[in-house]
Amino acid sequence: MIIVTGGAGLIGSEFANDLAVGGNHAEVVDIATQPLGRLLPPQGSDMVRDKLQALGVVWHFGTGTKSVDRNGSELKVTLENGTVINADIVLSAVGLKPRVALAQAAGLKVNRGIVVNRQLQTSAPDIYTLGDCMEIEGLVMPFVMPIMHAARALGATPGGSLDLAMQLILTPLILKLIDMKRRVR
Repeated sequence: MIIVTGGAGLIGSEFANDLAVGGNHAEVVDIATQPLGRLLPPQGSDMVRDKLQALGVVWHFGTGTKSVDRNGSELKVTLENGTVINADIVLSAVGLKPRVALAQAAGLKVNRGIVVNRQLQTSAPDIYTLGDCMEIEGLVMPFVMPIMHAARALGATPGGSLDLAMQLILTPLILKLIDMKRRVR
């Protein structure tokens, strides 16, 4: 089975790994020039690319998906660079984009996310937020560890401890790449 994944970030790379390990032909398309480009330095990205390529993953970097059309029982994926891939399934893992329409309609300050200070307070003094939609000091933090830190900080805030602030720290991301042929029992 041929499966095309849009996006070479965390989820797209894990999809590609799982698909290849499961015996499927996986091709990954991304406008970036490397996998996990916003998360890893070039050496780390190169390692991920090479390991997945060794499992049979085909990469299409520096291009996006122009169209996906039905061609009988297959899907015809046309890339912006003119490459055409015939696929059985197309998956999208192109990233999170905070939904801010409701906050904006409520008059809250929004940018890429709902803008909050380090106490997770929005531009309205009695409204706080956390999760994929929040933006702190220009950063949107969609991963589990920052959300857990935010929840701890926010948990103390409504009780009167307004001086407790969200600490912006480096948090680890765990990338699940498994070569089933080498797994030790």
